[in-house]
Amino acid sequence: MTGREHRGVLFFQDPDFDPEGIAIHGFFTRRGGVSKPPFDTLNVGWNSGDAPEAIQENLERIAQALAIPAGSIFRLRQVHGSHVVSVRTIPESLRPPPPEHWPEGDALLTEQKGVALALSTADCLPVFLLDPARPAVGAVHAGWRGSVEKICAAAIRRMILDFGTDPSRLRVLMGPAVGPCCYPVGPDVAHRAALAAPRPDLFLMPRSEGGWVLDLRKLNECQILSCGVPPENLRHVQVCTSCQPDLFFSVRRDGELTGRQLALIGLKPGRA
Repeated sequence: MTGREHRGVLFFQDPDFDPEGIAIHGFFTRRGGVSKPPFDTLNVGWNSGDAPEAIQENLERIAQALAIPAGSIFRLRQVHGSHVVSVRTIPESLRPPPPEHWPEGDALLTEQKGVALALSTADCLPVFLLDPARPAVGAVHAGWRGSVEKICAAAIRRMILDFGTDPSRLRVLMGPAVGPCCYPVGPDVAHRAALAAPRPDLFLMPRSEGGWVLDLRKLNECQILSCGVPPENLRHVQVCTSCQPDLFFSVRRDGELTGRQLALIGLKPGRA
């Protein structure tokens, strides 16, 4: 994982995820924006309580950091479910559309070049999917609710149907999220998670003081592998958002009154 900075905007990329240079991608931090506390500074959470003009400026800065038009950024009203949205057309506007025009869902897919698929997170797991053969890309928002509903598996199945993706060639990159070090869960969540994938001992660990801790990465990894993706095609950013207050927003750490960071992937325009 490589840290990059553009005019104060800090984000992370993994060059080994896309050695051919088919796509653009980035996991953005909270650094480099204009939002005031407690949303300081690169907040993109449209329903966080931050000033809309600050969020708009932050999106413009993110677009500049990746050298893409802000209007190419496609977003969702994320609802912590398993609905997958396939983006078939390139946005015509030069500015991102307002939230009331966003579809509901928790995964975005596209084979359209020049479309940037974006997620906002503050502990939930962002997952990038890349089919280098089609080519096509996907962005999945996997919190515990989406994970128990198998959102990653739903997105992979949709890529198979829509794009003819071969899971054995699919590449997966998991970004910064809350780690098991900071993710205790109660018996109801633990029970639902245990039913969501084989080998729950890999992603659910008992706590000495009672209850469980959940490893979102491992839970989603088990589901992704069950779809036929080879283990060597999975890559991880092993960073806990809750443990890094200087870099990431975290609802677990700070409560709901905080910002959201952006994760973005898209196919580069003009490639065969």
